[in-house]
Amino acid sequence: MSNDSDTPSPQPTSLPALGAYVMDTRTRRLGAVIADEGGALYLRPPGGGTEWCAEAAHLRPPTEAEWGTIRMLTTPVAAVER
Repeated sequence: MSNDSDTPSPQPTSLPALGAYVMDTRTRRLGAVIADEGGALYLRPPGGGTEWCAEAAHLRPPTEAEWGTIRMLTTPVAAVER
């Protein structure tokens, strides 16, 4: 007979905060969380572009290499004076 205390309780899934960058493992795209609509998260690519919807289960934090890409795409380019 199984005891309820032997069954592990499900761990709560924490959603990334608005503005956080994540990797969508389903589409293999980096994006910033721009909205949370009842568990469906909307992401926008670094530097702008068309948003897409992703499930929290398919998101993970960016790796160091991915952070390099995010920084490159979100850093403004300085104007060169001539």
